Amino acid sequence: MNEVEIIIDRSVENRRFRIRGFLTAFFVALFAAVAFITVASISASVLRSSSNENVKKSDGSSDKYQDIRYTFVGGDISKEYMSEDDLAAEEAKIAEIEAKKKAEEEAEKEAKTKEVEAKKSGTYVPPKGEKVVYLTFDDGPGPYTAKLLDVLKKYNVKATFFVTCNRPKYRDMILRAYNEGHSIGLHSCSHEYYKVYADEAAFFNELQSISDIVRDITGVETKLVRFPGGSSNTVSKKYNKGIMTRLAKELGERGYVYFDWNVSSGDSGNTRNTNTVYNNVLKGLRGNYSIVLQHDIHEFSVNAVEKIIADGLKYGFTFKALEMNSPTAHHKISN
Repeated sequence: MNEVEIIIDRSVENRRFRIRGFLTAFFVALFAAVAFITVASISASVLRSSSNENVKKSDGSSDKYQDIRYTFVGGDISKEYMSEDDLAAEEAKIAEIEAKKKAEEEAEKEAKTKEVEAKKSGTYVPPKGEKVVYLTFDDGPGPYTAKLLDVLKKYNVKATFFVTCNRPKYRDMILRAYNEGHSIGLHSCSHEYYKVYADEAAFFNELQSISDIVRDITGVETKLVRFPGGSSNTVSKKYNKGIMTRLAKELGERGYVYFDWNVSSGDSGNTRNTNTVYNNVLKGLRGNYSIVLQHDIHEFSVNAVEKIIADGLKYGFTFKALEMNSPTAHHKISN
């Protein structure tokens, strides 16, 4: 073998050695990579298994967790793992709430529809709310007060009587009304505007006169008051400008409470018809409280009371007598 052939043979041998070295390094690296991935997968699986086992031990629930619920309590956030059963219970609760809300909305919608239809047909629709009625009767007692008390007794309904000194032959009705649980209020003695509203002294003299009579009959001093004509009357301007404003203030300072009304029967000049009185009162009743103005010196007005009570009870109204802490329905004072 000559020198050239020797050099070529060595070159080929060196190339083969380098190739074998490269392949060896490649397969070693490949094996190492596969081994790393396998070990990592096994480790992750072991960690997940351990984590789930720890959750089961700490929570005591099933091994199937669908969600985590965080609750903020006392400044701290608590973490709760929810099982499939927990989620099902939550979904059932939400479905129940949504069904209830939907039912309420449908009921309200139906009620509004019925209300509109009833108004179109002329049917009476009672108002919403507590629906308390205070029946009040002015200017008595009189010849029809006994009949009125019979009706009130029949339905066990209590009312309020703002009495005067007039018609002394019927004063025994004050005692009967008081004994049967009705409230007695003061409505001046004479009910003559020119006397009552001449000045403050005249007003309180009138008030004291009827107060003394009520106290002598019942043994109790009442502090319930109704102004003749109501606190918004303007007739008092003829006799004393600004007197209503001053009287309203002074009544409170003397420990009295005065009451106006927010439902008028119309029996004091607007009508003398029993059905009209009934309609005026029933249609005027409100959803919170209603203070009704009637006069027991008018037979046609007294005749409407039984139907007012019967239908009022049917429509869910409650009847009460006025007390010191009852609503007052004060009018806007115009003098």
